[in-house]
Amino acid sequence: RKFDRFRKRILHRAPKVNRESQRFPSLHYFCGLFFFTLTLDIEPLLYETMKSTYPKEFQCAEKIAKYVNRQYQAQVGHEEMTFLTVHIVRVVTSSRERSAAEQEDI
Repeated sequence: RKFDRFRKRILHRAPKVNRESQRFPSLHYFCGLFFFTLTLDIEPLLYETMKSTYPKEFQCAEKIAKYVNRQYQAQVGHEEMTFLTVHIVRVVTSSRERSAAEQEDI
């Protein structure tokens, strides 16, 4: 219930949120991740879980972090690495699901 109230407050403050947009679920998902990161001290656990559960995706996030560091002299912390990895996992999973669905159609 706390998350529902939090999400409603965040989305209420967002200008002209199109709930029919294909990107709306991403915003909803981000609100959930953001909420849990704020309310529970799980960030270190989440970071280690993402690193061990999704090693290839985490390595991709590490490459992005190295690039950002080289190009912009900016450090990418654990929170950002976790965030990047979550979204890389979502893209990879979505691509795999589409490929599987296309194979079923053949």
